[in-house]
Amino acid sequence: MMTLMSILAASGNGKYFDGVAQACNMSVGEAKSALERLCPAIAAQLKAKAQSDNDSFEALIDLLDEGDDLNGLTDGEAIADGKAVLNDLYG
Repeated sequence: MMTLMSILAASGNGKYFDGVAQACNMSVGEAKSALERLCPAIAAQLKAKAQSDNDSFEALIDLLDEGDDLNGLTDGEAIADGKAVLNDLYG
């Protein structure tokens, strides 16, 4: 079974954590460590969303699937999309 961290690690041709680190002005190790702490809570919210509202969950997956360009992590659209995902998950 793939974990959220393994999915992220495979994203961006294996450079996902590098992109996050650059976007957040931190080291790759710091970015990976921060995501290791955040991913369990995010995964739990995604699971709850999938169980309670499958249509909304599918829309979230579609939105997340659009973000395959790590160079755009800090552009306005990526930030707006991220905020929309967090708002949908956490209210």
